[in-house]
Amino acid sequence: MVFKKKFLIVVAAAVLAFISAFAFYQIQEKDVVIRLDNHNLSQDAYRMKFKAGTSLAEVVTKTRKSTLKDVQLHFQTQQKNVTYFYGKGNFATPPMISGNFFSQASFVSDVPTAVVGKNLEKQLYKPQAQAYIKIKGNYIPVIGIMGSKYHSELDKQIFIAVAPENLVQKKANAYHVLIDGKNRLEKADIKRAFHPRSFRHVSYGTFIIAKRTWIKEHSTQVLILVGVVVGYLILLLIWFFTSRKNFQQLRFLNDDRQRFVFQEWEFYTLFIGLGLVLGTIVGMMIYSMTSYSWLLIFNGGGMLIDSLFFLWILNVRVKRW
Repeated sequence: MVFKKKFLIVVAAAVLAFISAFAFYQIQEKDVVIRLDNHNLSQDAYRMKFKAGTSLAEVVTKTRKSTLKDVQLHFQTQQKNVTYFYGKGNFATPPMISGNFFSQASFVSDVPTAVVGKNLEKQLYKPQAQAYIKIKGNYIPVIGIMGSKYHSELDKQIFIAVAPENLVQKKANAYHVLIDGKNRLEKADIKRAFHPRSFRHVSYGTFIIAKRTWIKEHSTQVLILVGVVVGYLILLLIWFFTSRKNFQQLRFLNDDRQRFVFQEWEFYTLFIGLGLVLGTIVGMMIYSMTSYSWLLIFNGGGMLIDSLFFLWILNVRVKRW
């Protein structure tokens, strides 16, 4: 009976740890879709507004002359799915199905080029090897198709790389001007580089896909993780329930209470920890993630809190005898 209890505790803890790995994998998948919905901009992007008369060419020139590294500028039109794009350094790029994304040469070329979402591929005009997309009567060469296994707003987006000389007539205040960095941008750096009339930090909940919150977007996964926490508490209660004979023996024999507390806590922590490690390892092997940090923090921290909670309850219970 004792062996069976310990084995079941290990298995149950492993299952809970595996479920937590699945939940964090789902969170990562959802975060990827949210980023793609927002045209591959991170949650740390900024929206800038400039004084009247400022052209997009001036904004690009300021970016070139600034000390900012690995940044991208999005000039979003009223069409919503058309964005003029400028990148500096090693900026983040969206997933590609075919072709290439823009290089630095794209931003100095006299000929504008485009990268389009996968949903627009069938709309391209392809007389020979080179494909084109028609925008306002002009045929723009397409150098790549964006997309991934997920369905997102990026699938119907058009990015256009234009040399600054061709942006002189386009006024900044007629566009949503967004800037994002491969690394988090500091407000002081943006102010120093652009001297905008105003700028603010924007998140995916406000600038493209409206009214989103992290909890709302990940409500299912949050409930799963809450369920995992409840599961560990249930395992704790099961251990106490199945250890009644040990408690009765302690009262009958008047055994060393501190030694009893330590042994119970030691065994509980050992078997819970063993199951947690096994479940986490299996989860990490099955679900590929860009980072396992939060999974390890959740399971490691959860085990520590659960173990200390068990020890506290055990001490309280023993002292009452």
